[in-house]
Amino acid sequence: MLKNELKILITGGGSGGHFSVAKSLIDTLISDYDIPIENITYVGGDLGMEGEKAGNSLEQKQFKDSKFKTYYIRAGKLQRKISIKTLTLLLRSILGFFDAFSII
Repeated sequence: MLKNELKILITGGGSGGHFSVAKSLIDTLISDYDIPIENITYVGGDLGMEGEKAGNSLEQKQFKDSKFKTYYIRAGKLQRKISIKTLTLLLRSILGFFDAFSII
């Protein structure tokens, strides 16, 4: 397969420790393997840490000026207790499935 035809999707989400690894991987793919930047896509979650609003995730802050494609999907965090917040996050997970499906 030609490098120009190769499409790479990198994902992450959650606590935020993954985005530095994802960024290093993307940089290596571009510099060492000559993968065109337009063929690389990063998908992360749109929720920040506990208590932050949607649209304020660590990935969004880290990758806001990136040249590769980025998408942020709705995602929920599973909780052990049953509450309105748990149901809201479950609904976000279901909607996030459709967000992710539309990207691929």
